[in-house]
Amino acid sequence: PIRTINNTIKRKTTISTDIGYVTDPIKETDTPLYWHIFKSGGSSMKAYYSCMGLVVASRQGIFDHIADETLQVIEDKSTGHKYVNVDTADIVGMIRAKRLGLASSGLADIIFSPLLTPASNMFDAQHQGRFFALFRHPIER
Repeated sequence: PIRTINNTIKRKTTISTDIGYVTDPIKETDTPLYWHIFKSGGSSMKAYYSCMGLVVASRQGIFDHIADETLQVIEDKSTGHKYVNVDTADIVGMIRAKRLGLASSGLADIIFSPLLTPASNMFDAQHQGRFFALFRHPIER
């Protein structure tokens, strides 16, 4: 469904059908999509996957690359971590990521985003996202 806010902004308010169901077989073209819930270990997860040598799509890759017109893997010289030059932490960044073909490019081994619906819209039927998350106890940290 589409929701209108102040008669000017239209938002899709449901998760895209381009997200694989947990019971569907995983395809080689699927991309893990980590739902980054703030203060629940997301930064640790980014560091963990980066240290494993995976290419991460998150906010990290956009620094100094916001005007790039093609997708690239950027390597942080100080850590050796690799990032795709997109910002998957905000809506405008995810619109750009979809326009540049992030899901179909296969460049990202894992994508991080705090926004479920906009993140789900980056994918298509042939290149589906696979949500997963880590939850911490809300009181006992």
